[in-house]
Amino acid sequence: MSTLRLVSRPMMTAYEASLKIFGFRAEGSPNLGLKYLRKPLIGGYIADYYPSNTLSLEMLGNNNDKAYTKAERTTRREGRGKAQTKKGSGKMALKRAKEKKRYCSAPFEFSFCSG
Repeated sequence: MSTLRLVSRPMMTAYEASLKIFGFRAEGSPNLGLKYLRKPLIGGYIADYYPSNTLSLEMLGNNNDKAYTKAERTTRREGRGKAQTKKGSGKMALKRAKEKKRYCSAPFEFSFCSG
């Protein structure tokens, strides 16, 4: 009997449902509802309202000395021509490449020469 009562209850119209969900009902053409979706977002306006953070930790005296010394050390190494090697061009990688070249030029091929 309870299921019959639910079915016989008057259904909410689409108009009332959209009012309840969205708070407005777009009248006219079906594309009129897209007007609200095409409005520019207000996120940029809100972000511009708040001032940017001009104070930094360096201004307050909290310097990261370790990062400064590391940056200085790398610039000095680059000045001497001893910049960090790129990945795969270190001592072991060059040794491996040299060995592979020597074995792969032999009359018979090893299994690792193909890859």
